[in-house]
Amino acid sequence: MTAEQVAQMTFDAVREDRFYVFTHPQILPTVQARVEAAMRGDAPADPFGGKPSPAAVAGGMIEA
Repeated sequence: MTAEQVAQMTFDAVREDRFYVFTHPQILPTVQARVEAAMRGDAPADPFGGKPSPAAVAGGMIEA
C-alpha cells in the first residue's frame, strides 16, 4: 500500500467522521480479540508471542 493510498483512506475517514482507519483489514480479528480481552478484564495477548525475536533472527538462530 502506498503512502498516497493511506493518505486517501485517512482523508476519507475524516470526511466521514470515522475515528479508526484500518489499512490492512486482515488485522481486524486481532483487534476484535484484543477488545474482547479488555472487556473481560484480561491482559492482552503478547502480539509478538510465537514470533522470533529480532536478536534471534540477526544472530542466525532461526533456520529457514
